[in-house]
Amino acid sequence: MLARATARRLAAATTLGGASVYAANDTDTGAIRFSRTLAYGALAGIDYKRASLHPPKSDERAAAMTLAHERSANRLLHVCRLHGGLYNKLGQFVSSMTHLLPEPYTRVLAACQDRAPTVAFADIRALVEIELGAPLDRHFVEFETEPVAAASLAQVHRATTADGERVAVKVQYPALAKQVVSDTRAVRCVAWLLARAFPDYGYEWLLPEFEESISQELDFEREARNAARTAALFASEPQVHVPFVVGALSTRRVLTMEYIDGARLDDAPALATLGLRPAEVARLLSTAFTELILTHGFVHCDPHPGNLLARPMPGSTSRAQLVVLDHGMYRSLGAGFRRDYCGLWTALLTRDHSAGRAAAAALGVPAAEYDNLSLLLTFRTATSTAAAGARMSAGERARVRERFKATTAADVNAFLERLPRDLLFVMRAWALVRSLNRSLGGTSRQRFLIIGDAAARGTAADAGVLGWRRRWRRLRVQLYLRVWEAVAALMTRHLPHTRANLG
Repeated sequence: MLARATARRLAAATTLGGASVYAANDTDTGAIRFSRTLAYGALAGIDYKRASLHPPKSDERAAAMTLAHERSANRLLHVCRLHGGLYNKLGQFVSSMTHLLPEPYTRVLAACQDRAPTVAFADIRALVEIELGAPLDRHFVEFETEPVAAASLAQVHRATTADGERVAVKVQYPALAKQVVSDTRAVRCVAWLLARAFPDYGYEWLLPEFEESISQELDFEREARNAARTAALFASEPQVHVPFVVGALSTRRVLTMEYIDGARLDDAPALATLGLRPAEVARLLSTAFTELILTHGFVHCDPHPGNLLARPMPGSTSRAQLVVLDHGMYRSLGAGFRRDYCGLWTALLTRDHSAGRAAAAALGVPAAEYDNLSLLLTFRTATSTAAAGARMSAGERARVRERFKATTAADVNAFLERLPRDLLFVMRAWALVRSLNRSLGGTSRQRFLIIGDAAARGTAADAGVLGWRRRWRRLRVQLYLRVWEAVAALMTRHLPHTRANLG
């Protein structure tokens, strides 16, 4: 009864017409933002505490927890939309953690990838003039007052430079730098309180990574360098394009770059209007990000739909071009990590489990958890007889459910906390790419073929392996995936009794 009464009081304080925690319009004030965050965090805590009163592992408790996840995710979405800035970025970060968080969080908070609230043009103009050290018309003959895009940390305006260049000007929200400090403290405080109350859901260990990524994204000069590096990596690939940055009109808080017309990858009607085939765009997407991760060890950590466009390749009406935007958050992989990660993928796709366990150990993952990595990366166990990209059999799925039926949220949390941070960020990028690939009609099999080819090349790239050995490793992966997997699938379909011998 006490918990219910407290919940009612907090709910009253966070509804229209209630206390200033919600009713205040001044979302720029740190104290109000902190109070509101704490209030909604307390509501979530009470919700989870009530759900936990049901017997452990009971159907009632599972159902109550699912509802608590749904309500808490919607509360977090509300606060993210109301506060914007770092909170909206937090919502995007949470929505991409499909391998880590309960499904309601990743589904509900996907809304944070949509257009964010905008800032008045007068404030944007003032910041641009301060950053560039001159009136706006000194540098631009035209500057549209309405933004064409609004993201978590900045909004984008179309403009034309004094040289006649059509550009997109990305302007950081004026109050953001001041808000980030207090907002970070608020998020850290709520995370600490929830972890004390619910150890199974203690994700404090993720906060340093989130805070580091925010610090990087606030520095547009760093983003310009990342964009230049990525453009250089794809210099010989005309189907991947990175807009060039106008350095003379860019600072730490203003980024002026080439303006690109194109369709978002999740906008099927717009792709159709441009005459683009979704399957080709899916192949381009998987290839580009596989090359970044496995060949170059340079991970674009935020490939959500708003950061990727497709357009007809200049000079061609039949070929698509992928345009990669927003280069604020990257992660550089060490040569050793990248090579071992390539080795892990090669082993998973060719079912060379001894090599896979060795690669996992080299990455810092105990060999005993190799099978968990197989499930996370390929959605099949290491011993599954399913072909690459195919679903496991009903019997295999039943065995997996039986194996993990006693696994708790704390077990999953502890396993993921043990993983190398580089691996977590790579898995986050893969999750976003995989989701887009699926929505475009791309297949897991095609994606695994692309990954297998790059992994086979990357395994030996820095190891001083002779050219013929590198070519053999690449051929071996291709043969396994294209020939052996096809034969295995055919035999399994027509000769079920041979199934156990095909893995």
